[in-house]
Order: sequence, then structure tokens, then C-alpha cells
Amino acid sequence: MGVWGYRPYDSDDAQDWLGDIETLIVKQIKTAMRNGTPNEVIAAAGMLTELDKPPIDLCYEATQEGLYYKMVAQLDKLKCDEPWVKTWSNPELIGLQIGILILKLQAVALSYAELQTCLRKTVKFKTTTAKRKLRKGKKGARGKKP
Repeated sequence: MGVWGYRPYDSDDAQDWLGDIETLIVKQIKTAMRNGTPNEVIAAAGMLTELDKPPIDLCYEATQEGLYYKMVAQLDKLKCDEPWVKTWSNPELIGLQIGILILKLQAVALSYAELQTCLRKTVKFKTTTAKRKLRKGKKGARGKKP
């Protein structure tokens, strides 16, 4: 397709480049979830909640990897890690921050899932409507006498 506009991301090359960045970010988030410190896990969760719209949109890849729900589970464990929570001068605030991140992750995952459902329904509707029109056209053509 090439270039379709004049904005910075309106080309196949730019979209490929952004896709590479998204892949790297998702890889780093997965690494933080596996081996990261609690603070790195929180930062990774923040990235997932913030990078859900262009130009960097992690929704597709994060959904494919199940990262939203895995991160929620990770944060739930972190919230219950009393020794770590007690290292904070105000443990209630870190618990609240983690709770906010969990809600944001769930909201992003649900809104992306709803969008995908709507798109599938729209495509199905358009396809079904096109098939009906095609069938009507064929019936009308068969019914005519030469």
C-alpha cells in the first residue's frame, strides 16, 4: 500500500516500525512479569494501561498473549505480599495504586474485547447483507423472460 497520508505514521514503513516497538515493549512487559522486581511489575502494568491507542497500541498483541489478565493476577499477588507492602511508608496508598492499575487493566481489556466483538458483528452484518443483495439480484435475473 505504501503511503496514504502526510502524518508521521501514515505509511507501511512507519506502521512496521511501530509494530516492532510494540513487540519489544510486550517482550519487556513479559520479562518484568516473570523476573522483575515488584516496582518493575507495577511499571509494566502502567505501560499496559497507557499504551492502548495509536501510535503505540499494545491491545492486539497483549490480548493475544493474555497479558491483561495475567498482569491482574500478578498485581493481586503483589498486593497480598505483606512484607513488600509493609516496606512502604503508607501501605494503604500502594494498595490503592495497585487496585487502580487492576481496574484500568480490566477496563482496557474489556473495551478492546467489546470493540472486537462489534467489528466482527459489523463484518458479519455487511457480509450477510451483501449475500442477500446478491441472492435477490440472481432471483430477479432468473425471473425475467428473455
